[in-house]
Amino acid sequence: MISRLCGVFMLVLVMVSAQYVVVSQDPTEYPGPVLWFKRVSGLHVELSDDGGYALVWDTARITLVTTEGVVKFGADFGPLILRSATFVPGGFIVCLINTTLLEGGKEFVTAYLIAYDLDGNVLWRYVKEGVFGVDARYVPNSNYIALVTLRRGEGVREVTLDLLTIDGKLVWSREVFRGDFNFVLMSASEVGVAVSAGRTVKFLDLSGRTLWVVNASSEITAMDIDTQGDVLVIGEYGKVSLVDGEGNVVWERYVGVPIFYMDVSDGGEYVVIGGWKGAWCFSSGGTKLWEYIHGADYVTPVAVSDDGRAVVIDNSKSPPKALLIDPNRGVLWCIELEELIAGFEADISRDSSLIAVIGGFGLYLLKGTGLPSPTTTLPKYSPINITIVNKGPHVWSAKTYDVARRTYILSNGDVIITTESHIHYVSRNGSLIWSKPLGNIKKVVTSPKGLLAIGLINNVILMNLNCTMLWSRDVGGSVEDLTIVNDYIITVTWGKVLILDLDGNLIKETSISTPSKFVGIGFKRGFVRSLGDFIVVVFSGNGSVIQALTTEGEPLWILKLDKSVFDLDLTSNGVVVGLVNGTLIALNLSSGEILWRSPGGLINEPVIDVECSKSGNPIVVAASKGGIIYAFSMNGTYLWRYPKVGTESMYRQVEVPYDGKYVITLGENLTVLNRAGDVVESIKIGEGGILEVAPTAPPNLSYVVTITSHKVIHYYELSKLLTKTTTTTTMTTLETAVTTPTTHAATPEKPLAPLIAIVAILAIAIIITLLAMFKGRKS
Repeated sequence: MISRLCGVFMLVLVMVSAQYVVVSQDPTEYPGPVLWFKRVSGLHVELSDDGGYALVWDTARITLVTTEGVVKFGADFGPLILRSATFVPGGFIVCLINTTLLEGGKEFVTAYLIAYDLDGNVLWRYVKEGVFGVDARYVPNSNYIALVTLRRGEGVREVTLDLLTIDGKLVWSREVFRGDFNFVLMSASEVGVAVSAGRTVKFLDLSGRTLWVVNASSEITAMDIDTQGDVLVIGEYGKVSLVDGEGNVVWERYVGVPIFYMDVSDGGEYVVIGGWKGAWCFSSGGTKLWEYIHGADYVTPVAVSDDGRAVVIDNSKSPPKALLIDPNRGVLWCIELEELIAGFEADISRDSSLIAVIGGFGLYLLKGTGLPSPTTTLPKYSPINITIVNKGPHVWSAKTYDVARRTYILSNGDVIITTESHIHYVSRNGSLIWSKPLGNIKKVVTSPKGLLAIGLINNVILMNLNCTMLWSRDVGGSVEDLTIVNDYIITVTWGKVLILDLDGNLIKETSISTPSKFVGIGFKRGFVRSLGDFIVVVFSGNGSVIQALTTEGEPLWILKLDKSVFDLDLTSNGVVVGLVNGTLIALNLSSGEILWRSPGGLINEPVIDVECSKSGNPIVVAASKGGIIYAFSMNGTYLWRYPKVGTESMYRQVEVPYDGKYVITLGENLTVLNRAGDVVESIKIGEGGILEVAPTAPPNLSYVVTITSHKVIHYYELSKLLTKTTTTTTMTTLETAVTTPTTHAATPEKPLAPLIAIVAILAIAIIITLLAMFKGRKS
C-alpha cells in the first residue's frame, strides 16, 4: 500500500517552480504503454488487487472505474470532506468529515466510515463524533479494518486506533498518542497496525497490544509496511529507515530531501521512495538499487510491484513523464503524459502489468508488461559541478543542484560546502573529494583533529574528513547552533545547552530561560559563540536572553533584553551584540556588565552581522540590513562606514580576520578594506549575481569563499593580491569608554579635518585680499 500524506491530514502538495540546475539527462522515450486516458477528477488513485478496478478520489468526489475505462460508480459528497478511500474485499470504504457550525462560532465535527460494494451500494456506516481527522486501512488477509482518528483535547491532540470487523462492528479501541504533532500516518499488515505521530511510530498487534515503539530523528512524513509485517519503512526529512518485525532499526539511508511518497513491495524485498528532486529504490538489505534524479523541487510520486518494477512520475517539466524502471535492467520505457499538467499519484499492480496515474485533468491507464522494452541506463548525476577558473585570484566556481547554505574553510584551504540536501568536501584547487546526502543541515563546525560536527533537525552527527560517520546522537530538539571547544561539542537546542564529548556522550545539560516568539511571526533563533574558556548562548525572539557559561557548562551571568539579538561576536574579554533596533552593545565577558552602546540614530536598520578581530589591530565591524557596514574601535568609538554616503551599493555581510588588518565585505563586489575603511581590492563576482551569503575566510585571509544567488560558489585566493605581513598575536581588549558614547561616537575619527578646514578658510581670505588689492591698484 502506497504511503500518502492524506487520511488524518490531507496535504495538498503545491507544485512550486524553482530554477535549479538539472543534473541528469532525460532518458530515451519509447511510445506504446498507454491503454487509455479518461477525464476523471482526482488527487489519488488505487488499483484493486485483482487488477479489475481503479479507485479515484479527491476531497469532494470518488469515482470507481474499471480497467476497461468504464465508470462503474461516482459520488459527490457535497459539504462533507473526503479524507481517504481504499479497497476492501468485495468493495471499498471511504472516510468523510462533516463540520457543523454551532452557536457562538464553535464547530462540531463528525467522522464517517462508509462501506460500499462494487456496484456503489452502501453496506454499512460507522460514526465517530468530535474528531477532525480520520483514515482507514484494510488489514491484509483478514476480516478486519483499522481506523485511526484524531481528536482535539484540552491543549493536546489525541490519536485513537479502532479495529473493526469487515462488516463494521467494533472489536476494540485504543488511545495511541496524546500530544502536539502535525502528521499522523497508518499502515496495516496481516499481523498488526503501525501508527505514527510526530517523531514516534507504535506497532499494535490485532489484539490491541503495543508490541514496540520506535522514535525517528525528525517528524515522520511517509510510512509503509509489507504484508507480513516484517518490514516497516519510515521516511523523514532527508532520511529513510527500515524497522524489522521486532522493532529493531536495521538500517538508515540518507537521501537529503523531504520524502512524500513511499511504497514497499508486498513481500518486503523492495522499497521505493519519492520526494523533491527524484526517486530512490533500496533492497530490504539497504542496498541502493537505483536513483532517478530530475533535480527540481517537485513531488515525485512512486509505486512498486512485487517483482521490483517501479513507476516514477517526473513532474520537473510540463507535461510530466512516467517511467517504468526495472531494478536490474534500468528504464524500460518513458513517456510524456500529454493530457496532464502534473502527476499527483500513481499505482502499479502486483505483477506490474497495469499502471494507473492520476493528474490534474484525468486518469491514465498504462501497460507495464507485454511491450518490446529496449532498456536505457539510468543517467548519472552529480549534486555539485565544479569549474576550474584560475584567473587572477579566482581559483574555481561550483554549482549545486539545490540551495547552497554555508561554506567552511579548513586550515589547509580546503572547503566544506553545505546545501539543503548534501555536504561536499572540495579541495582548495577545486577537486571534489566527496559528497554525502544528509538533508536539512543546520550547522557544521570543524575541529583541529579533522572532525566535522553536523547539526541536523534533532540530531548531531560526527564525521571525519574521510566521510566516515562516527556516531549520531538524538539531542531531543531541533539543533539551533553548535560549536567545538576543547574537544567538546557544544550543542544548542531551544532552551537548552548540551555538552557532548567526541564519543557522543552527554557530559552536561543546562536549561536556559527563553523569550517568547513574536506573535504572528513566529520568529525565534538560538545561537552560540565561544572563545577560550567562555561560551555565550543567545535565545532571541520577542526579546532576548544572553547567557554566559564556562566550557564545563557552569552559568556565569545572564542578561535579558527587550530587543531581539540578530548576531554577536566575542573578543578576548568582551561580547559585542547587534540588536534589531540598530544598536550595538558591548558587554564584559566575565561579568556581563554593559561597557558601551553605539549612539542612537547612527545605525537605523537591524544589525545582522557582527565581527570582531581577535588579535592585532582592534576593530568591531557591524553590517546593517540597510546594506551599510560600520566600524568601531574596541572602546566604542565610531570610525567609518562603507559604502560612503550617497552610494546605492548594499553590503550586508562582513568578515574580519583575526589580526583586524583587513575587513572583507560582500555586496555587488567582493571588497577588501583596510582598517581605515579604504578599498584595497574590489573583485567583480562571476556568474551568480548579487552575493547573498556571508563570506568565509580563515584567520590569515589567505582564501575566501562566497555563495551567490543561493547556488553558485566562488573560491578566491586573496594571498595573491594582498601584501603578506606578519600577524601579531597580541590579544585585543574591549575597554569601557572613557567618555560617554554620544560624546565620541557622533563623528568619525578624522583629526586632520579641522586643520584642513582652517587652512582652506585662510587660503580663501588671502585670495580675496589679493584680488581686492589688484582691483584697487588697477583703478
